[in-house]
Order: sequence, then structure tokens, then C-alpha cells
Amino acid sequence: MAGCVSPAPRLQPGGIAIIAGKDTAGLDDEAARGKVLSEAARLTVDHGYRYFVLLPAAKLPATRLSAARTDVAAATIRAGQAQRFQVVRRAPSGARPGLWDAYRLLAQKSPSR
Repeated sequence: MAGCVSPAPRLQPGGIAIIAGKDTAGLDDEAARGKVLSEAARLTVDHGYRYFVLLPAAKLPATRLSAARTDVAAATIRAGQAQRFQVVRRAPSGARPGLWDAYRLLAQKSPSR
């Protein structure tokens, strides 16, 4: 059997997924940030991955962003705005800005026992 059997939405080519703006509409930006990170972590794990990187907003004005700027600087989370992220198979060697560990994020959200 090839592919994901999770009820989670399919990933786009390149391992990219989008969290719809309606999921954060009505929240303040800080709450939207938490919601986006939580949803991205859940979807990443649902698809069998551990790491993800936030990408620039789904609707960007026609500007050129270098590869180095497609991480933290360009990935500002705003309430009501669609947010793209890309799953990453394994953590690259060395620290990469904007790389999130989905396991760690989900562990922080789970209740203590």
C-alpha cells in the first residue's frame, strides 16, 4: 500500500499543505499563530513526518523572495490568512531557522499525567 491512509487532507506536490484562513478567522494574531502551529504539527504527524517549515503566505504580492527568505522572515502568521507549510523528512544538519519539530509541539499541547 503506497500513500497516506489518514483522513487528513492530502499533501500537495513537494509535501506542501495549507491551513485555511477560515480556521483562524476571528482569532487574534497570537491565537492564530498557536492554531496554525498546532494544526501543522498534527497534519505533519498524521502524514508520518516529524518536521515542518512554514512557508510564505498562500497569497503573496508579486515579489521575489530568495530561497533564504522563504522561512521565518517571510512566514508571518496572521489571523484569517491561509498559511502554507512543507513537511520535511528529517532535520537537516545544523540549525535551520523556521524548522519546527511536530512531536515537540504536540507534546507541549498534551495534558500532563
